[in-house]
Amino acid sequence: MTKKHNFICFDMDGTLLETHLDIASSINSILRENGLNEIPAEIQRGFRHFRLKPFVMDCLNYLGVYSVDLAIKVYDAHCENYKEFMLQEGKPFDGIPEVLAALKESGRSISVLTAKPKFFAEQELAHWFPSIEFDFIHGAEIGTAKKPRKEFLNPFLEKFNPKLEEIIYIGDTYNDYLFAQNAGIDFVGVTWGYDNDKEMARNANAVLCHSPAELLNIL
Repeated sequence: MTKKHNFICFDMDGTLLETHLDIASSINSILRENGLNEIPAEIQRGFRHFRLKPFVMDCLNYLGVYSVDLAIKVYDAHCENYKEFMLQEGKPFDGIPEVLAALKESGRSISVLTAKPKFFAEQELAHWFPSIEFDFIHGAEIGTAKKPRKEFLNPFLEKFNPKLEEIIYIGDTYNDYLFAQNAGIDFVGVTWGYDNDKEMARNANAVLCHSPAELLNIL
């Protein structure tokens, strides 16, 4: 990748932040409340993190107790519960703060487009990157388009009115790759995140990056 992108957009969980321990703590508290066994955090890390519904399905299927009613109950409880567990054991991936600082110093726009609700994303980003001012934060809200639909990019386009070739999206799952493909923007896949079944790594069209230092060289 040789061109310089003026608008750099990041996924959050699994790309900028290692949040699976906080997510696991929230989910396990709900499982205990429902008389179910906890699932070790490292096992949960391999579940589908790109959206909460598939993640909850993976948790319940792992325990062999999946039902629609129970999935809805766990989903709703986690949405309410997570604020009690966030910001405890999560952290930026090593090297990510330096990457963000260097990009800001270069004068380029950096944004976050995440599958998490904006309410959570804003708090986590402010906590873990207190010296970084993101130009735009967009989350997945109820009733709005979600990744990988191209319409997920629309709020960003409406704010900045950029050319598509000026935008690059950086994410850690195949769902992120599909979003970029659908939206018609460039993509870099990072391999330190939550690509649980390595779909992205198997896709010959995805540019892959194996460390934050390498990411800075690519961008």
